[in-house]
Amino acid sequence: MFTVGYLLGCGKYLDREAYDTFTELEKPRSSQEIADHKDETTKENERLCEFISESALIAAMDKLYLDAYILPETAAELTEMTEDIIDVYRTEIFPNEEWLSEEGKKTCIEKLDAITLNIIYPDFSSVDYSDLYITPKEEDGTFLDAYLTSCRFLEQTKAKRAARTFDRNEWYPFNAELSTTITNSCYIRTANSINIYAGILEDPAYHLGMSKEELYSGIGAIVGHEISHGFDSGGVQYDKDGKKDQILSDADEQAFNDRADLVAGYYTSIQPYKGSGIYEGSNVKVEATADMGGLKALLTLAKRIDNFDYDLFFRHYALLWSAQNGMEEEQWYFKNDEHPLSFLRINVGVQQFDEFYETYNVAPDDGMYLEKAKRIAVW
Repeated sequence: MFTVGYLLGCGKYLDREAYDTFTELEKPRSSQEIADHKDETTKENERLCEFISESALIAAMDKLYLDAYILPETAAELTEMTEDIIDVYRTEIFPNEEWLSEEGKKTCIEKLDAITLNIIYPDFSSVDYSDLYITPKEEDGTFLDAYLTSCRFLEQTKAKRAARTFDRNEWYPFNAELSTTITNSCYIRTANSINIYAGILEDPAYHLGMSKEELYSGIGAIVGHEISHGFDSGGVQYDKDGKKDQILSDADEQAFNDRADLVAGYYTSIQPYKGSGIYEGSNVKVEATADMGGLKALLTLAKRIDNFDYDLFFRHYALLWSAQNGMEEEQWYFKNDEHPLSFLRINVGVQQFDEFYETYNVAPDDGMYLEKAKRIAVW
């Protein structure tokens, strides 16, 4: 069994033939074969990426990427914007929620003020490659040697970290799942942190020098979305320090759930395409609620800017979530994705806010009109 385990773990790092064999064995078996049109260069790059993501080199590659493609001004701009969004929640959203008790408002603001901002740059202070030497090919080093050497180094690094005082908010640079080069941003409940990764900083989400309208409706709406997750039905089960502890009263939590159920009910009433069947609104209500929370936060922030161009804001927000999917792909998302379908993230989201109706003169007879009594934004 030891030999089998070793071969399974190292098989991909022997040679090209072994890699292709193991890759083929890992493919899901189905009646429909999926054509592989990747050229050899692409395959080699994917092999290298897989190696890097599973080894201690992930931190080195992230550092190289940041040095090459991210300017310090970007981190400064995003930090300032995120702090402004947090201030909107602190001073305008939480204090004005009629369904939230005074104690609930206070608790939410305390948690909000304790949020850690992890923006673009992990903590590279723990990165020290002085003890790592990978034997080059010219010295008869093999790909498997490199892989095993990097794995040993990674385990040694983890051991050193285990000896340190635990820091719940540390952005550990050797964690491939939190690599700053992934295309994502997230809220982490157990750390009470907002993480903005460098990989998501592409158009239409972000580019340096974009207008405030584009900034707010791009990466800003995404950040607002993630902050909202800190206070949804899952987020309120964790306190300001990221420890499992229900922070709202039963009455406040019930009030939130009642409003979230309206979101679910609205989506259930939608038939996004002919023959789609019933939309399971309960599957998408968490992400839909966060979408609308993010929009509200950024539209509230927009009020602080003179002559804000709401038309540009809404058009860019639509661009953020726009997608071209084939019917089979759309059907899969409809049944399996916890996020609403792309066009519904846009249309249902903007339907909730007066600024949309005022910008485009949307009247009661128009298809996008939703009377105020039926609007479902939780925040």
